[in-house]
Amino acid sequence: MNAFAGKLTGKWEVRRSQMNERIAQHLEQAWSHLEEALNLSVQNVSEDAGRKGYVSELWSAFLGRFMDAVRVKSKESRMNLMTWISFAKAKR
Repeated sequence: MNAFAGKLTGKWEVRRSQMNERIAQHLEQAWSHLEEALNLSVQNVSEDAGRKGYVSELWSAFLGRFMDAVRVKSKESRMNLMTWISFAKAKR
């Protein structure tokens, strides 16, 4: 079980399926890439504070693209995918 699937506890019983495992694996891989990008961003700006604006634009564009993708998929699927993301739980 990977780190994302391992955090699913409480009242939700995780239904083990091949699809759920694929989703968890993709999220774990995405996390690995995001963590590396974050580390590189900090290193880059630490070396030259003048790079902060560009790095900030990169992160803003990435997050905007993600939010747009969620909105588009919500419309296409007729599901409110934003309700799947609990920012309160994510802060823990």
